[in-house]
Amino acid sequence: MGSTGRFKRSLGRLWGAGRAFAPPDRSRTGSVLVYHAVGPGEGPAIPEERFRAHLRLITEQCRTDWPETGFPGDPTDAPRVRVTFDDGYRDNLTVALPLLSEYRVPATLFIATGRIGPTPEACPDGVYRGRRMLSRDDVRRLADGGVRIGSHTHAHRRLPELSVAEVRSDLQASQEALRSALGEAARELAYPWGGAADLRPDAALLLAEAGFAAGWTTLHGHVGRDSDLFRAPRIVVEPEDTSEDLWAKIQGEWDYLTWAARAKGAWGAWKVGRERRG
Repeated sequence: MGSTGRFKRSLGRLWGAGRAFAPPDRSRTGSVLVYHAVGPGEGPAIPEERFRAHLRLITEQCRTDWPETGFPGDPTDAPRVRVTFDDGYRDNLTVALPLLSEYRVPATLFIATGRIGPTPEACPDGVYRGRRMLSRDDVRRLADGGVRIGSHTHAHRRLPELSVAEVRSDLQASQEALRSALGEAARELAYPWGGAADLRPDAALLLAEAGFAAGWTTLHGHVGRDSDLFRAPRIVVEPEDTSEDLWAKIQGEWDYLTWAARAKGAWGAWKVGRERRG
């Protein structure tokens, strides 16, 4: 683990120590985990045996039941967890699915449909450039294997950079691609990158118009009865996260990231307002 990871882990331990004196948070009803790639290849991917250890932890310590739409309604004694993958790498089929099936852990895959072709193509850009993507047949095999399929948009572009017409066109193209591959449109979407700067204020309206019932971010946090369906938080799982790290994140020991993101956003908004006022 690099120095940044060690620093975050240390902050998590301090935050967790402070939480020990606080009453339990009964507003939290579930945690949604974000993975990307599993196994060897281009880009930061979680090693196969580490992913196996994560699934073992989830099976032994957590519940994985989750409603078809929306969020779980009530907190449970065992943490409720949902596993998701973003982008659509082929190792999600060849490496992750056999392990998910072995441990009977359900999963959702959010696919950037514009990168899914008749044969597995190489990822065209970003840190995973060159890593193989899923083909349309692969997507059908995943769905047949019990994986829930959602959208990660079509072109995998930051939505705030697009016009309203471009967003509508992209979402429609993604839904049409999923209907063609699976016979039905998606009910959920994960925003590309998914940080605060990657969201737009009209997202809920535009997603609802395209038939989506939820929009998932990568803003750190847990879901609850009052969570925003179109700005839903998730917990990013880093390739170097051990099972102990994952358990700490599920338990809320890394929730300082939520407050850090809010402080950063407030600071940015204050700076913009100050510049506008001259």
